Amino acid sequence: MKIKPHSCRIVLFLACSLVFLQDDANSKLPHAGLIAAGATHSAALRSNGSLWSWGFNHFGQLGDGSVFARNAPARVGSENAWLYVAAGGAHSAAIKTDGTLWTWGCNEYGELGSDNNAYLSIPCRIGADTTWTAVSAGCIHTMGLKSDGTLWAWGRNFDGQLGDGSYTDRSLPVKIGPDNSWVAVSAGTHHTAALKSDGTLWVWGGNSAGQLGDGTTSRRNIPVQIFADNRAPGAAGKIVQFASRDPSDKDIPPGISSRTGARVVWSAVAAGGAHTAGIKSDGTLWVWGYNDDGQVGDGSLATRTAPVQIGTDTHWADVTAGCLHTAAIRSDGTLWAWGSNYHGQLGDGTTIDRTSPTKVDSAIRWAAVSAGCMHTIALKSDGTLWTWGRNTYGQIGNGTTVNISTPVQIPGWP
Repeated sequence: MKIKPHSCRIVLFLACSLVFLQDDANSKLPHAGLIAAGATHSAALRSNGSLWSWGFNHFGQLGDGSVFARNAPARVGSENAWLYVAAGGAHSAAIKTDGTLWTWGCNEYGELGSDNNAYLSIPCRIGADTTWTAVSAGCIHTMGLKSDGTLWAWGRNFDGQLGDGSYTDRSLPVKIGPDNSWVAVSAGTHHTAALKSDGTLWVWGGNSAGQLGDGTTSRRNIPVQIFADNRAPGAAGKIVQFASRDPSDKDIPPGISSRTGARVVWSAVAAGGAHTAGIKSDGTLWVWGYNDDGQVGDGSLATRTAPVQIGTDTHWADVTAGCLHTAAIRSDGTLWAWGSNYHGQLGDGTTIDRTSPTKVDSAIRWAAVSAGCMHTIALKSDGTLWTWGRNTYGQIGNGTTVNISTPVQIPGWP
């Protein structure tokens, strides 16, 4: 079903306020792609491979063939062949077990990758490839990984968030650089972060709040490598290389003093509204960017233009970044959240903002978490699905439109 192309811009601005959202797509995590929190909608896979979605649906982002909001999970099609799902500003994307990529929802800037601007309320296959392994839906752009390690991008590109060296929107997937070593990608509001197989971290796109972590506030339209000095917590980040097409182009950009420091290996990354979070292979957690609501988690409200270590814990396993909040899971299965809590999106039973990680509840069985614009969804190790936060459009999925500040279980999972 095609939808008349009313503009998404106003709705997305209202939904995400100053910034929009991200959706995690970290292929290295065992539960990656099973749940996805978008700006004002949610999606999740069941153990039988069926796909379900709920929340705001004006642009068909639920994929159920309608444009009506759902306050409880609605099935997307009848197939049991879904493997990976991502939810963006007003669009969604998913991969089937056969490696095909499907998208639906708002398409004002080509974020569906269908070579036009038609909005769709049911999944549409993108191209003929059967090698897609991961996908991440940003506010108005989309990123995808193929099994050969190549990275692809499409949609809005005014801040260079696609990473193709231009500021031109793309309505079809475009390959990002010559590399075939990408293993994880996360699309934020207007920026993107990704990991290579050697554990290096690369970022590009909008940088008005330092969300790229390169020590500047200059936008980048090609991937730049980020280095966080692991010799001292909170040390300044340094760019070590631009992903230039010219091998001789090794200049250090303005605001960066050197390429010095030991090699750092990153294991996870999440791009949010205007902040970014990453976990190193040593289990330490680092966050940077916009921090007016405490979403960096370093106990302050100061914007950070370079990675800052959060506490001294070395057991962080998974992280997700929303519009104005952040959530992470430790290796012991505990879930922690911080940042804006106006709608209860931190899940701690209050609506008080937190500037440092706060334990969500007493459970020690959390396995995956996804932060939307103002709500959060998570899976426990027993496969049960839990949600909390803003619920204006039914994005919590519990059959109501009442905000909830503590995790509520959604029937049907596992």
